[in-house]
Amino acid sequence: MKLCYDEFMAKQKKLLLMTSLSFFSVTAFAVQGYVTDKDGHIWKDYAHECWENKEWSPNSEVDGCGANKAALKAAAAPAQEVEQKTTEAKAVPLYVSGKDLSDKAHFARGKASLTESDKSELSKVAQEIKGMDKKVVVKGYTDKTGNEKLNQKLSYLRAEQTKNYLISKGVAADLIEVEGKGSSDSVTGTSCNGKTGAELSNCLQQDRRVEIYLK
Repeated sequence: MKLCYDEFMAKQKKLLLMTSLSFFSVTAFAVQGYVTDKDGHIWKDYAHECWENKEWSPNSEVDGCGANKAALKAAAAPAQEVEQKTTEAKAVPLYVSGKDLSDKAHFARGKASLTESDKSELSKVAQEIKGMDKKVVVKGYTDKTGNEKLNQKLSYLRAEQTKNYLISKGVAADLIEVEGKGSSDSVTGTSCNGKTGAELSNCLQQDRRVEIYLK
C-alpha cells in the first residue's frame, strides 16, 4: 500500500514539474526578446534593466526597456572626453631644451638664462610656429633640489625667458602661453638618488628644461 502511495506522489511531482516547465517556456518568451512572468510582464533586475533572452535584437526593444542603456552611455561620455583630453595632453613636445643632452643645452642650477645652444634651436622653432600660426604652450621645469616655492617661480621664469626669445624672433606674443611646472614631471626620476654635490647637479641636468607644446 505504501509503495502505491509513493509511486503516486512521485508521478504527481513529475507532472507538476513538467507543467511548470511547459508554462515557463510559453510565458518566458511572451514578449519577443525578453523574459517575462506569467502575466507577460518583463522581468527587470535591481537596476531596472529588462532581462533579455537569446532571441533579443535591437529590433526587439520595447517601451520602458533600453532607457537605462542610453543613460549609461550618456554618463560615460564625459569620462571618455576626459580620457581623450588626457591622451592629447601627453602629446610629444614640439621642443625640449637640451634634447642633445649636452652640458651647454640646459639651464644652469638656479638660473633662467638661455644658452647659446638653446637660442639656436629656438630660432628654428620660431620659424615653425610662425609657419603654422598656431598657439603654443611653453612649460618651464626645475630639478628636485631646493625650495619648491622658489622652484615654481624659477620654472616660470625659464618659460618666460623662452617666450621672450620667441617673440624677438617674430612669433606673435598672443600665440604663446607660459606655465611654471616646478620640479614636477621629472625626467631623471630616481636615477640620481644617492648622488650629492656636483655629481647630483650634473645628474639632474635634464630636469632643468623648457618644453614647448602645440596647443
